[in-house]
Amino acid sequence: MPAASDPERAAAQRQIRHLIEQAIDDLPEIFREVARAWDQAIEEGADFPPCSGR
Repeated sequence: MPAASDPERAAAQRQIRHLIEQAIDDLPEIFREVARAWDQAIEEGADFPPCSGR
């Protein structure tokens, strides 16, 4: 089976992103706020310290 071409892969990624955004939009507001905060932290390059496990 041939590998998917770049345009096919890009289209699939857009579709997946749309589905994820739609699922997030369906969540209660508190969970949408957490998702937005997470996205913002990722975009800003936030460095979350690892858990020490203590």
